[in-house]
Amino acid sequence: MKKLAIILVIIMLASFTVACDNASPVDTVPDEDQDASIFPIGSDDEYVHFTIAGSVEYWNAGRQGMKEACEALGVKYSQSSIEGVDVNEAVAVLEALVERGVSGIFTVGHFPDAYAPVINRAYELGIPFVITTLDVPDSMRISFLGADFVSYGRVMGAEAAKAAGGVGKVIISTNLDNGGQTAMDVVTGITLELEEKWPNMEVVSILQDDSQLDVATTVISSALQVHPDAAVIIGAQSISGIAAVTAVREAGLRGSVQIVSIDRDIPTMEAIESGDIYSTVAGKQMPEGFLAVMLMHQWRNHNNMLSFDDSVSGVLSTPDFVDFGAFVINQDNVQNFIGFGYTG
Repeated sequence: MKKLAIILVIIMLASFTVACDNASPVDTVPDEDQDASIFPIGSDDEYVHFTIAGSVEYWNAGRQGMKEACEALGVKYSQSSIEGVDVNEAVAVLEALVERGVSGIFTVGHFPDAYAPVINRAYELGIPFVITTLDVPDSMRISFLGADFVSYGRVMGAEAAKAAGGVGKVIISTNLDNGGQTAMDVVTGITLELEEKWPNMEVVSILQDDSQLDVATTVISSALQVHPDAAVIIGAQSISGIAAVTAVREAGLRGSVQIVSIDRDIPTMEAIESGDIYSTVAGKQMPEGFLAVMLMHQWRNHNNMLSFDDSVSGVLSTPDFVDFGAFVINQDNVQNFIGFGYTG
């Protein structure tokens, strides 16, 4: 039977080879009228990265990803931002971009209820939105890129457990009031990880730090007065981790209280190098920005990937959600990140 099976496979392969050899040249030579490139080079498309609190270093990675994708496609990259976090100002800028007729917008869905009408209007005009970090699920955004932030928080919880040797009190500092669902999901992930896998660790305090350095330093310092025997502080905003460094030093607890942070800004990298921060958990914003441009460009220029006309058919060829996950930076690998940055 084995010999018979082998013979049948050989016959099938031979038949396939003959069929290919006898194929008409018309079937194997590309149509000269077709564009040889999947993505046409030199189009007038313009893709915009919109951010709030635009001077924050965090945005530079996404900007770099968008820039490199735009350069690869031969299209234009632009950035637009506001310095504050005002919802009305953000919506006004997005509406102006749509009215100007840009080709696509990549942004964080900071204000889902306010952004949804703008995104839906843009979609009707043929302008795609790709959202990152905070989703706008009840909208016509063509894709959401980012991470499962509960899983993200679990990684942070696991890092805290490693830092503390699996035993001790945990203080979490974050911005639950204004950090949106992402902040809540991260804290959920941290607490689930510790509760389910590290029974000898206990979250004793979850602090509201407003994502402000002075506020975070104050609330963490106060928490350390109540819990001087804390084993680890988790800064669930990048500013929170830096504030924890100051608070721990001022309390004279450097070396006895470990710190786990989030993101990969320069102060955090320096604090890991010096030993003040045990580790940080970072996202992959650069490839997010790169993929965002590719998805928007594909959606605009190739609307027949699933049917003769995907829009008329009511389907999207773009992925609904792409989970980029997270990675850990600690003293074992921090030298690969020191001095590395994005020009923004």
